[in-house]
Amino acid sequence: EQQVDASANGRSSNANMYVVDGLDVTSNIRPGVLNLTPNPDAIQESTTAVNTYSSEYGRGSSIVFTETTKSGSDTFHGLVSDYFTNQYLWAGTEFSHSYLPFHSNNVSAAIGGPIVPHHQIFFFFAVEPLRSSQAVINSVTFEDPQFTAFAQQAFPSTLGTQLLTKYTPAQASATGVSQTAAQAFPGTCGTAATSFLPCGTPVIDNGVQTAANYRNGFQYAVRVDKYFTNDRIYGNFFRTTLDTGSPNIRTAFNTTNGYSTNSVQANETHT
Repeated sequence: EQQVDASANGRSSNANMYVVDGLDVTSNIRPGVLNLTPNPDAIQESTTAVNTYSSEYGRGSSIVFTETTKSGSDTFHGLVSDYFTNQYLWAGTEFSHSYLPFHSNNVSAAIGGPIVPHHQIFFFFAVEPLRSSQAVINSVTFEDPQFTAFAQQAFPSTLGTQLLTKYTPAQASATGVSQTAAQAFPGTCGTAATSFLPCGTPVIDNGVQTAANYRNGFQYAVRVDKYFTNDRIYGNFFRTTLDTGSPNIRTAFNTTNGYSTNSVQANETHT
């Protein structure tokens, strides 16, 4: 879901409405947010109305965005494009002359034409993959190896020790000690209450994690048109997937957030 930062008629962007081929793709949960963002290369026409739209768009009282997708024809036509950028292609500024590694590779391709030549039935197909990442440096805290070694010696079979031993912070480097046993367990370190954990033992470290956040998407769209003497029947299908994530300092805990959107519709026009 995406929010467009634009509004009209004294209303907020929550009153915006979005329509693709007559299908209202405005979110029913978050007002003014669109559920479908079509590949621009799949769009034939786009219009923006602020105050003269008809009653069929009465749900929107701010801006109504309408889009019409491309269709095929009796001849094959298509396109391919690629937008690529990374840290080396960005100019430096007065205050920054280099950037953390990043890249974005956004490819778009489309093809349209007849399904059966000279029978007034056409197709159009568009695809748009996205691969992007951004390096980040995070400040993190994690257990000191000396504390893990103490746990392995004092509590070799406990679940906590097994977790500390199996899931070590492999993707972070220590920069200093955050807490010793004396700070973590004041008054009880070195006693039976802490199994005689030495007060000078480092318990928690400060560290730095260098990771790459990623954002990978994929969208494809299919449209089929069939013309008759006085009628046209057409339908389209959009599928969009998006995977985002950031590596965890414990590699076993790496996760990917996956999102997907499907849109299908059919239309008939009589002339």
